[in-house]
Amino acid sequence: MLASVFVAGCAEEKPWNEDIEKKTADAIRGKYRIESMQWHGAPVDLDDDGLADENIMREFEGLEDIKNYGEDVWGSDIALSTALYSWDGDNWAGEGIGSRNSLYVHLPVQRIDPWRYEQYVQGYDSLRLHGSFQNFESYYHVSWDEIIFADTISSGTFADDMDVMEIKSGGFQCKLVGYGELELTVNYLFHDFLSKELVRDRMTIRLKRIQYQ
Repeated sequence: MLASVFVAGCAEEKPWNEDIEKKTADAIRGKYRIESMQWHGAPVDLDDDGLADENIMREFEGLEDIKNYGEDVWGSDIALSTALYSWDGDNWAGEGIGSRNSLYVHLPVQRIDPWRYEQYVQGYDSLRLHGSFQNFESYYHVSWDEIIFADTISSGTFADDMDVMEIKSGGFQCKLVGYGELELTVNYLFHDFLSKELVRDRMTIRLKRIQYQ
């Protein structure tokens, strides 16, 4: 009888915070590829082929530097995003942001250089946009059984490009929509070669984990 009481008492003990938080982090940490990009604006011509398309991923694939990544553009190393997690017992280190829990998202952009675009607008130069994948960094915090995303982002190279600045200034809206599935909503800026105008709108991007780490 005493043994039964002891076992029952042990079964009612609360789990360690570390165990719960690590289990929660398992839902997000890993490498991701872009599954879909839903542009909320009208169809655009990003690759200057004379055709506007609502399929944004296909438009990006027409840009020279993105095309060079190979047949499986969205599965190439340069296009993969990463959610890093490290348990240190205090994930809110440094001004309320868990610096060790970083979310690195690689997003395709046209790379609209402001100086070159001004030359184009004034008629001094033609406009050629080769495109690239730009890395954006954000943060997330694992609190017990909840993942909390920061709404600020930063970027490294090409940080002055107009379309990169548009994404940075609009912030990140990120949420976990499934085990190993993320959904991002960000601002995007394009030069539409068909209308010869700059266009702005929101983009909803679905990411799916392809490698657990």
